[in-house]
Amino acid sequence: MSTDLYGVRVLNVDAKRRSVRLRVFVVYYEPAWGTNDLLPDDPSFFFRILWEGPRDRPDRGGTLQDLVEQDDYLDEGWVDDNTSRFVARVERVATRNHPMDADAWKRLSTFYYEDDGTWPDEHLLVQGDYDVEVTHVRWLDALRVGDSWATTSYPTEAAPAPGEAEYVIDAEDGDTHAAFVLGWLRQERGDLDGAVAAYRQAADTDNVDDKAKALVYLGDLYAQHDNVQDARVAYEQVVDCEDVTDDGQRYRAWASREIRRLTGTQTWVELTLSTLEQDGRDQALHALTDTCGSDAVARFGMALAQKDFTSARTILDSIDDAADRASCAAFGLELAALWMPPDSPWMPEDDEGDVSRILELVGATGRSPEGYGLALDMGAIAAESGDDSVPEMVVNRLYVRLFEERDVDAVTRFVPFAEQAHPRVATGALGFLAWDAQERDDFDAAIAWLRRGAALTDPDPSMAAGAAFQLGKLHTQLGNVEDAKEAFTQAEEGFALLEHRLLAAQQQAELLVDHDDQAGALVVLARAAFHEARLELSEEDDGARSGHRLAHLLDEAGEHRAASEVRRLAEKFLAPGTETAKDASATFHFAQSILEIGHRELGDSLLRSIAKHRNS
Repeated sequence: MSTDLYGVRVLNVDAKRRSVRLRVFVVYYEPAWGTNDLLPDDPSFFFRILWEGPRDRPDRGGTLQDLVEQDDYLDEGWVDDNTSRFVARVERVATRNHPMDADAWKRLSTFYYEDDGTWPDEHLLVQGDYDVEVTHVRWLDALRVGDSWATTSYPTEAAPAPGEAEYVIDAEDGDTHAAFVLGWLRQERGDLDGAVAAYRQAADTDNVDDKAKALVYLGDLYAQHDNVQDARVAYEQVVDCEDVTDDGQRYRAWASREIRRLTGTQTWVELTLSTLEQDGRDQALHALTDTCGSDAVARFGMALAQKDFTSARTILDSIDDAADRASCAAFGLELAALWMPPDSPWMPEDDEGDVSRILELVGATGRSPEGYGLALDMGAIAAESGDDSVPEMVVNRLYVRLFEERDVDAVTRFVPFAEQAHPRVATGALGFLAWDAQERDDFDAAIAWLRRGAALTDPDPSMAAGAAFQLGKLHTQLGNVEDAKEAFTQAEEGFALLEHRLLAAQQQAELLVDHDDQAGALVVLARAAFHEARLELSEEDDGARSGHRLAHLLDEAGEHRAASEVRRLAEKFLAPGTETAKDASATFHFAQSILEIGHRELGDSLLRSIAKHRNS
């Protein structure tokens, strides 16, 4: 892993002047380097800084990563040749602790690690402040005042910008990325028709992410020239792109926002942030008040947008109207989704970050479920699921707060919205409500909650399987045998992890044995043996062959129903074929299981078959 050389902090962003002021800290000190020229001044360093940014931001478009592929970013020659396309000017405006004297070398450590945006002994570090002017304001979109990060980037020697010729040649040879860069270059020099043609060529690709990127830039080009109709067509084509990755989702979200802007249907947060950036606070407050219809909600939203959380809480405490408090919650949820770091895990621990402060205020409204529903109605929170879905992460964090407070009433109000928009989160919430009902011995209510969770099989059958498993256990406890069997069967089929499938099968087999259904238990234990063999054997084909071997032996023993079940499972992976010694795994586990429930004759017969097969 590379060693960080510098730390970077954003001091100011001036979009109108296309400039950013950065503070650069030297965080690695090698005595052999001497005491001079420790600070970077070459524009190539600042191009690298702008490209990497503090972190990926899928909700913001226009970053350098759209134009510059990672391989080019890592190519020193490419960076030197192309830096001037992006960085117009660099000026160091302040210097501290530089050049160093001998005493400074003694005071400083060799290396300083970044810790939550700061470095130890910052006041002692060699550092400089720089004004960096870029060629397009979009290169600053990912930066916010206060952003800090460590970097392995370094300066090289930037050269003057090359012309378009190399991209023309590559585009003519079918390179769609070259066509995209060519479109941007032509756009920068005012060649509208040439840029349109290049972007359209770039969009003619099987790579759906690259297609979405080219089309969203084409839409922006049309919009900048007041061609609203063609801009909307381009943006709508982006929204229609399917099977995109996280990058593609960023372009789809970008296009959706632009469509709302062009059609005058911006969400409250979009309107607030865009007006705040372009026209200032007073105009943004006026626009938000007109849109949401409440001066108090507008003042709360403006305080949140400017990260004045203390004022936001004071304003919220003065609001009595329930509808206004729900509106405050809706604004906060949308803003949290916009500012949620994309690498946040599914259930991140609470911290002191902006998103946590916002969600704390959302919870303080007392109307967060209604705010969630309002945000869905306005299109401010997308109804999408997946491990990388930022809206789902925010909604899950909202639910976790309600869960930690054991706010049964709020979770009950939350669930209907989540069932429709974020079913994976709803499944967890329904499980909590079922637990609460069981604690109160209200088993009918618990069953009803778990049934709703088990019904949410789309998009994640495994989450619904968890609810079905708990439902099976509850039915078992209450003596509802048929209902328990049905629930355990759903759980076994729906679980993604073999360990969970095995557990569901074992629970059902135990239920059947306890109710004297030996024939049914044999069938379920055969499936359990197959799951256990797959867990035990590293190769998928070995597990399937093991299942086929067990099915064959069960047929010989006259247990055709159990044989059929195992064969059905095994054939999903491999047709019957040549047997190996590993094929005994499922048979062994099945024999052990049935011996435990008293099937000694069949169990002994299967174990003898294994021994005979191994000795032959």
